[in-house]
Amino acid sequence: MKNMPPTPANYAQRAGRAGRRKDSVAYSLTFCRLSSHDLTYFNAPVKMIKGKIYPPKFKTENEKIVKRHMNAAIIASYWRAYSAAYKDVGTFFDGGNYEFLLRYIKELPKTVQEYIYEFVPVELKGKVSNWLEELISEDGILAKVYSQYTVELEELSKLRKEALEKAAQGDSVGDCRLSSKIFD
Repeated sequence: MKNMPPTPANYAQRAGRAGRRKDSVAYSLTFCRLSSHDLTYFNAPVKMIKGKIYPPKFKTENEKIVKRHMNAAIIASYWRAYSAAYKDVGTFFDGGNYEFLLRYIKELPKTVQEYIYEFVPVELKGKVSNWLEELISEDGILAKVYSQYTVELEELSKLRKEALEKAAQGDSVGDCRLSSKIFD
């Protein structure tokens, strides 16, 4: 290891990567930097090796995690219902599916609503309608993604046009000549 991990749990995880095969032998070598943390454990390595490992924990009331789970549940239910809408990004955005997704969220099926209210902690249940609005509003998450997609498409179109113009003039890019076949 190029430095001393922050906790005994991190040390065990990193050291555990070595010697996984039955027919191999491994050892762990740790280099310490000139930091107070590394030097502390360099001088007392047993504290790191035999240190207490606490189980991971997180708050179920973590708004960011709950919102992401809600968004994932909505998108997953839409995908199950309309899998043809997701052949590729272009099919989704250019085929009218984006507007259909917005409508789907506005009229969210009762089963999806029930699922969301089942996993949202009691302390956060009152925020679900606001989160849904944040997702579908004109300046919401989905609108920002759609805007980014259209900006990137415009940029790619511009670059394509420039490359084709250069190719028509016989200019090369790198070691290869561009042709319209590259972009078809």
